[in-house]
Amino acid sequence: MTILPDSPPRFINLNNYLWSEQWLVRYRDMDFIQNVLNGMASRRPRLDALRDSWYDLNAHYAALETRFWQFYPRMMAQASRKAL
Repeated sequence: MTILPDSPPRFINLNNYLWSEQWLVRYRDMDFIQNVLNGMASRRPRLDALRDSWYDLNAHYAALETRFWQFYPRMMAQASRKAL
């Protein structure tokens, strides 16, 4: 059940599906990320550049993680000040 009951029905359905399938938890697994990115590329021709992009993510994970932890706290601080 979504905590946003006034949301559009399609959002509620998607939200319920993502939680029931534990998508956020499963994103820690590179095989899952590979399947998601390749699936998006297969469904949407404009997203074809995502196909096999997980190779780059996997190869550069440590550097990307370092950048994320530099970026994320600043983004959250800006969000709390409504300064995005």
